[in-house]
Amino acid sequence: MPKSPSKSQQRTSSLTPYPPSSPTKPSKLTMSSETYRFDFGKYAGSTLLEVPPSYITWCQKEGVDEHRPLLRKAIAAYMRTPPSSSSSSQPPAKQPRANPAQALAQREQSVRDSMPGWLFDECWSALEATSAEAPGGLSERRKQSKKFLDVMEQPTTIEFFRAYPSRPLAELPKTSSSAKKLRQVLARSPVVRGVGLDMMELSGDEQSCVEVERHKLNGQIIGWAWSKEYIKEVKKCLTSVKREHGEDGWVCGVWEVRDAYASCIGGITCEKKGINKSECFTFHDQSLYWLKSLSK
Repeated sequence: MPKSPSKSQQRTSSLTPYPPSSPTKPSKLTMSSETYRFDFGKYAGSTLLEVPPSYITWCQKEGVDEHRPLLRKAIAAYMRTPPSSSSSSQPPAKQPRANPAQALAQREQSVRDSMPGWLFDECWSALEATSAEAPGGLSERRKQSKKFLDVMEQPTTIEFFRAYPSRPLAELPKTSSSAKKLRQVLARSPVVRGVGLDMMELSGDEQSCVEVERHKLNGQIIGWAWSKEYIKEVKKCLTSVKREHGEDGWVCGVWEVRDAYASCIGGITCEKKGINKSECFTFHDQSLYWLKSLSK
């Protein structure tokens, strides 16, 4: 008859989310992370270990787990790290091999924690846009996530992140007259980013807000920007914001302009060169122009 574990061993067993090497019963947290199946969304029917790490991060960020106790419990077990030591009454147990999905999720969370959330999300979307189509199988999705994390951690990308000043937590008040005027002006800008429009498809007022760069040989549009007159109008609004709300309010206004430019004209993009092992990814941001006047 097997010897029952000591109290200290029982406490260790109840805390660890990993299956121990001895034939003891795995903890409930481990079982919940392995057996929980999504009953919603595009991964309905899949277990926690069968979905991309970014989907789990999304569930936490959007508060989906707050209304699903079983999901919250499963994610807690999923994100737990293995114990560093075993009971002194027994020889050290072999360290359990880390689950690939769990290790990838922890790595993604570490990268996400190292930068502002909005910057991570925009860069990740830019990386996804470099793929011709979304990966189909689980192993392909994990492989893509690993490649994207490699890009996010490379020195040139980290240097790119340093170009951004701190983003204020506050926003301009909705009741502010100068803020209202700024938002009215920004709302006139057409959304031309990534939609393949031609200048003639815009209204007269929209055309006055933008200008295009065309290919020298075939005349096709290769780039968009706000027109000089429209930029003057935006900057005039920012001056009014500064008069009403001071330096801090002006900084908030500049970030609103940057976000509008990124959404309508051009924000963070990723340029991909080469194939397979010779792939090279470089980030660009057309909207950085608006942040150059801010201190980092």
